Parts: sequence; structure tokens; C-alpha cells
Amino acid sequence: MERERKEYYPYDYDDEIDLYELWLTLKKRKLTVFLVTFLFLFIATSYSLFSPDIYRIESIIVLPKGYGDKVIVPFSVTKDILDKLDSEIKNRDFEKVSSELHLPKELLS
Repeated sequence: MERERKEYYPYDYDDEIDLYELWLTLKKRKLTVFLVTFLFLFIATSYSLFSPDIYRIESIIVLPKGYGDKVIVPFSVTKDILDKLDSEIKNRDFEKVSSELHLPKELLS
């Protein structure tokens, strides 16, 4: 019976963690813990301060007629298209906007 019990429970009850002993070990090694923590903090801060800033913008849009299918376009092209549509909306030229965006005119009014 004891043999069957060891097959299912291979760990003895003597294999417990003493939290007080663990606390004493950490307390004894607190200088090492702090030095390792500050070393990695210094490395992370140095990397974030001295690494080059890289910014990138991409957009996926459905382009109006004449621009092709759904593609990834640079921000400058997207900005030009949006500026054109914005000016048409400000001029209240909803027919042109609806034909370019393939939307019913009623949605834009």
C-alpha cells in the first residue's frame, strides 16, 4: 500500500518550503538583490535614452475610384486623399464624395 502511495505522491512531506528560512536568505543577500535590480534598471534606462526614435505610420484604406484596390499606402498619400475628401465635404459636394466612397448620398447629408 505504501508503495502505491509513493507512485501517486512522489514527494515526501519533508519536502516543504520554510518561508522563514527563505526570508532569512533574502535578507542575507539583499545587497545582491538590490545590485542586480539596479543593474537591469540602469541597462533599461540607458537603452531607452540612447536608442534612436523610430516612428512609422501605415494605413489600410479603401481608396476612392481611380486609385486602385485596397493597398497599404504611405501617410502622405492618405493625407492627400483625406484632405481632398474633407474639402469636398466642407463645400457640401456630397454627390462627389458619395461616388468616390461608394456610399449612398443619404448617409452623407
